[in-house]
Amino acid sequence: MSAGARRHTLSLIGELDQRTARVLDAEIERLCEEDVAGITLDLRELTYIDSTGIAVIAIHCQLCRKRGRDFALIPGSRSVNRAFGRAGVSHLLPVQEDEILIRRSRPRCSVEGEPVKSLGGWLLSPSPATAQGSAEVQRGSS
Repeated sequence: MSAGARRHTLSLIGELDQRTARVLDAEIERLCEEDVAGITLDLRELTYIDSTGIAVIAIHCQLCRKRGRDFALIPGSRSVNRAFGRAGVSHLLPVQEDEILIRRSRPRCSVEGEPVKSLGGWLLSPSPATAQGSAEVQRGSS
C-alpha cells in the first residue's frame, strides 16, 4: 500500500442478494486493485441480505485482512444484523461504530465530497427511484 492510500466507504441501499451481490464483489475488488487502505460497508440502508450477500461480505473481510487492509461494517437494521448471526459470521465482521456519528452529519447527495457516480449499470445515488429489487452502492473515500 502506498503512503497516500485512502479509505473508502460503500453505502449499500436496498437488497443485497444473489442477483446484486456481484456488483458489490466487483466494486470491492476494484478498490483493492487501487490499493486502498481500508473499506467500510455502511449497511444502514440495506433492507435485505441473503446468504450470497453475506458470503461476499465475509469473504472480502478475510481477503482484505490478508492483504493488509482494514475492513469494517456500519451495522444495519435488526433483520440484516440477524442474518449475519444466523449465518454464524457476525463475530468475524468488525463493526465501526464511530463512523455512524460521522456519517449522520454528511449530506445524502454525496459521500466524502465525491459526486454520485454509476457503477456497472447500477445507480450509485440515494435516489429512491431505482429498479425494484436492485441494490445501490454509494461510494466515497476519505
